[in-house]
Parts: sequence; structure tokens; C-alpha cells
Amino acid sequence: MKLNHECMRDVLITIEETFRPVDAKTTGTLHGYERLSGYSLDDVNYSIHQLRDAKLLWTNKLPATISGQDYYTVRGLTPEGHAFIDAVRKDTVWEKVKTKAAAIGLVTVNTLVEVATNKLSESV
Repeated sequence: MKLNHECMRDVLITIEETFRPVDAKTTGTLHGYERLSGYSLDDVNYSIHQLRDAKLLWTNKLPATISGQDYYTVRGLTPEGHAFIDAVRKDTVWEKVKTKAAAIGLVTVNTLVEVATNKLSESV
């Protein structure tokens, strides 16, 4: 499945905007938020999976469904997740990060994090 970078960023923003320290929300609950409702449930779930693997989210993996797809309970952003979303919050910066990552030819979550971190360092 192809990673939807806009969905990935919107998942992080939604979690940051809506979570309290005691929250835990499932993939389906997150999909119900306005910012994420325009994406497919598969896109939201896959974004969460990739963000989890990149250590940007605290999650618990739920037992696989009948379809064999894993779902998650999201517990919040990691410190790295907060740093990443802080770096790409502005749309203009996000567009520059995506453009630079595409020019490198490797648009993975880790590449986006690295480019965003470098962009942040350049602006300081």
C-alpha cells in the first residue's frame, strides 16, 4: 500500500489537537474526526502503522481482524512525533519538506522526519 503523506501529517495533527494524557483511541475513532474523515480507513490505519514503526506514535496493536488487517489503539505522540509535527506544522514548510524528500527520491516517513529536522535546523 502506498503511504499517503497528507494523511500521515493529518493523523499527527489530529492526535496532537484532540488527545489528553489519559486518552487512548482506536483507528476507527480517529477516522471519525473531521480532519481524517476524508481519507479511507485503510489510509488512516496504514499511516498509524508507519508512524508507529517510525516511533512517532505510542500505540498498542490490537488483534488482527477477520480480514487479517491489524488495527491500533493510539495513546499519543512520542517526543519525536511532537518534534516532527512542530517542524512541519506550517503548510509552506510541509510543502518544502515533501519537495526536498521527493528530489532525494526517497519519500519514507524517516526521510520526511530527517528533511523536516534539517529544515528546522536551517531556520534557526
